[in-house]
Amino acid sequence: MTVQALRGVRTRTAGAGRCSNLAPQLALVVLLLASWDLLVRTGVLPASGAVRLSGIAGALGDVVFTAALWTAVGDSLTSWLVGLAVCVLVGVPLGALLGWRDGVYRSVRLVLEFVRATPPVVLIPFVLLFFGPSQEMKIFLVVLGGVWPILIQSMYGVHDLEGTLVHTARAYRIRGPRFFASVLMPTVLPYLLTGARVSAVLGLLLTIGSEMVTSAPGLGRAIFDAQTSNDLAGMYALVVVAGVIGLLVNTVFTVIERKVLSWHPSQRPVTS
Repeated sequence: MTVQALRGVRTRTAGAGRCSNLAPQLALVVLLLASWDLLVRTGVLPASGAVRLSGIAGALGDVVFTAALWTAVGDSLTSWLVGLAVCVLVGVPLGALLGWRDGVYRSVRLVLEFVRATPPVVLIPFVLLFFGPSQEMKIFLVVLGGVWPILIQSMYGVHDLEGTLVHTARAYRIRGPRFFASVLMPTVLPYLLTGARVSAVLGLLLTIGSEMVTSAPGLGRAIFDAQTSNDLAGMYALVVVAGVIGLLVNTVFTVIERKVLSWHPSQRPVTS
């Protein structure tokens, strides 16, 4: 069998595996939605806080075609993207510097783990004093919460470089760009992509959450306004939009990770 044929078989097998995995997930979603509608119909969920699926679907169809929704989504995604870019620009080089020397790595590891464990949401009152309910406030919160996964993963990745590997590279005079491309990046890249995916999802949560708490412009504020005006169907519709955006963000980063790390053992299909 030729190499092209083997690749074709592998691609078809992987596609069939993904479809077989998707079916039970869709079935679970349908079951949960049906359960929600049944609980609302029977009055188990109070009418003061629950809306039937038909009402949510109608509100979703109305809100999707409004400029106000996409303006709010644009405000949220702008803050998120800028904050995520700052996380990468700060977290990657700083994490690499901290992980390169074993003594520094061991000295700062406990402190970083402690600082990372502090919820960024508790800093909202302090950040509001400096920036007010603005885009800058949201970006600052995204950086405060999202930089740690990237920084720590970068630190772990650089520290994971085996001494034997480094010494071998030096013995063969592999330095500069060649060392970066053939030794450093293959080791660190899996860590970086995992950290970026976690930071992306966490940053989106912080963006929308801070908008709800501080009334900063964005999707979170739109959800809060719908709730305070007792537009429950509209509120649930906006929550669905936020959930879809979060799902898309996670999916995009997962696909990127799968494509970039196609050579890595973590991305190989499990065979029995």
